[in-house]
Amino acid sequence: MKKIFLGVSMMLAAISANSQTFVKIGELELALKSPISITKEKDTVKEYNYGKHKKGYRTYFDEFYIGYGQVMNTSEETYMPVYFGNSYNLEIGWKYFHRPAKFYAIGTSFRYTSNSFRLTPEAVEQSGGFFPEADGEPYRQFFRTDNLGTSLINRVYLYSGRSARPVFLEFGAYADYAFSKRYKVKSRIDGDKVKSKYRDGSKFNPVEAGLNGGIGYKDIMIFAKYRMTNYFNKDYSMNELPRWSVGVQFNL
Repeated sequence: MKKIFLGVSMMLAAISANSQTFVKIGELELALKSPISITKEKDTVKEYNYGKHKKGYRTYFDEFYIGYGQVMNTSEETYMPVYFGNSYNLEIGWKYFHRPAKFYAIGTSFRYTSNSFRLTPEAVEQSGGFFPEADGEPYRQFFRTDNLGTSLINRVYLYSGRSARPVFLEFGAYADYAFSKRYKVKSRIDGDKVKSKYRDGSKFNPVEAGLNGGIGYKDIMIFAKYRMTNYFNKDYSMNELPRWSVGVQFNL
């Protein structure tokens, strides 16, 4: 018994000499000192910024998007006639941004674009054989491309408020590589509907480049795009297809 009492006494003496000894049980913290006290650990909150700047906005971020635009006609030059409303471009892509300041971000994009122009009968006749004559009786004719491309994007924030995705302007330049270019015809032959595709890489330019921009709010942006390059080889005296398209983009 004396040995037990002596051992307990020595332990308490050692604890008294070191006042920083603590034992935690759940949310309870036992301060092993003389006298022994029990306190509850205060709640603590850990903060993670996940790439956010100390002022509250993200300095690096990305966006996945889908866009749809309608081909528009203008009077700047004589264009090959197409059916407006049936001529469009569909775009799916990814944007990546660096935002060094609250009002400005710079970024790039990688995307797939499908362009479809529905040609009028007059367009095919005016081509002088550039578009081959289809069998039977044509009733729908298209010029289509599939592209992979990239762009340089400048984004200027006009109003931030409390939103993580405020009102903004975008403007920049793009370049696409057309890995597929084709003339597609739907015809009637003896009452049957027949589809035909014609490809001739020597007639079409493989690279498309131009300017684009838009105004956005949160996850929606209204955009306009202007193609500066020609679709058709300069060796052929061809009117170009309309260069402007206007549409909308949605972040996914």
